[in-house]
Amino acid sequence: MPPSGIFRSEFQIVYGGLSSGNYAAAAVLILLITVAFFGLTASATRMLFTPAPHALSRGEPSIWMVLPVVAGVAVLFGLGLHPPAELTGLIHRAVTQLGAAR
Repeated sequence: MPPSGIFRSEFQIVYGGLSSGNYAAAAVLILLITVAFFGLTASATRMLFTPAPHALSRGEPSIWMVLPVVAGVAVLFGLGLHPPAELTGLIHRAVTQLGAAR
């Protein structure tokens, strides 16, 4: 959703498609982004403006809904403290390529 960085990158992808002459691919991308945007808007509108069918209880209904989130945060924390050499190599290559593009 605008003005996020993902929204800006979509504009850059469309610009690249149009500047390279891939009009059909750019048109398909614009169509799919529009459908996704309308889907997100419809879902958000339904959640925000439709009353709840019944009273909702607080908290999670099961521990199995919490465990994947906790596991993901633990992995993210571990990767933040000690990233693998392959990941740091990929990040270094990306920084080098982005720095060369300027």
